Amino acid sequence: MKKALHISPNVYESISSAGGTRKIWAELAKNYDEYHVLGRSKDSKFHEMRDGKIVLHTVPNILHKFFPFFLTSFWGVRRINKQNDFNIVICQSPILGGYAAVKKMKNVPILIEMHGFFYFNILEGKGLKNRILGSIIRYSYNNCTAVRSLNEEMTRRLQNDGITNQVCVVENRVDTNLFSKRKEDQKITGTVNLISIGNFEKVKGHKYAFSAMKILQEKFDIKLLLVGGGSLKEEYEELAKKNGINLELIDRCTQEELVDIMKGAHIYIHTSVREGMPRVILEAMAMKIPVISSKAGFIEGTIKHKENGLLTEIGDVNDLVAEIEYLIYNEDERIRLTENAYRDIKERFEWNKCFDKYRALLLEVENT
Repeated sequence: MKKALHISPNVYESISSAGGTRKIWAELAKNYDEYHVLGRSKDSKFHEMRDGKIVLHTVPNILHKFFPFFLTSFWGVRRINKQNDFNIVICQSPILGGYAAVKKMKNVPILIEMHGFFYFNILEGKGLKNRILGSIIRYSYNNCTAVRSLNEEMTRRLQNDGITNQVCVVENRVDTNLFSKRKEDQKITGTVNLISIGNFEKVKGHKYAFSAMKILQEKFDIKLLLVGGGSLKEEYEELAKKNGINLELIDRCTQEELVDIMKGAHIYIHTSVREGMPRVILEAMAMKIPVISSKAGFIEGTIKHKENGLLTEIGDVNDLVAEIEYLIYNEDERIRLTENAYRDIKERFEWNKCFDKYRALLLEVENT
């Protein structure tokens, strides 16, 4: 019987409550008879749940913080490994679960993913804490079987930061069956509708979007819609009121609701200061919404300036204003950029193609 173990630091109450993540497990489970997931409980107990070939194990959620999972993942790995013979282990984090797998499952092929810019901040940071965590990250990546990155830019950065192990690219994906309500044309009449998706936190750089809006609203009837929710919601509302910005804030929503929200947008903007490679950009591309993004993180590995979108320097408000104006005034460019972006979605980022590549990578890692 073929079995896989997927280690995630996230909290899961049940398999059904995992939402879109459940779909990812189902796709990766196609190679296996059983697909086990190790995560954190909502409470202080162990739990085991089964739904078809997916088996969810959760370890006690001590203090409701991420870091204790660094310790409890050892506990969970030891407990599960005693009961099962796994063909492969997939880890979402080199620290939270990845380190435990590399230390305790030496005879099992291990794939560790690289998602967020957070880990690069540690690898390239200073101070005792970063040195300790950085050594854990490097140990995990250099002692597992293979590392998954999201694009070639991320691969180069990993190698520059001392990761000498095999790094394989499997890019982020978008479900084009879900994000299927593509814009029928690129005409802009009436209010110019900008949209941006991401938590209401400083790292998302929304203050730059607000500064751009103050300038743009002198020329255009323009509105900014932010979707995500977060700790700065009240601050955003006060800033919008103070500066007369036409702003609408929407808290977290389902993907189906998000599709309906996005379909009315003329331009998607992403103003982050730090990022990995956000899937929301791919979702905008799939719906043929022209994209303007900062060069944060590894976005340049997906968005090519003036080919399938527009890029701005991080925190450069004038640059952001200029690119928004450029798209507002140029319908032909909106058409060209979105057609190129949609071609890339079909060729590189389509759900089934990406999961075919991911499953092929898992088989390759198993046989290494």
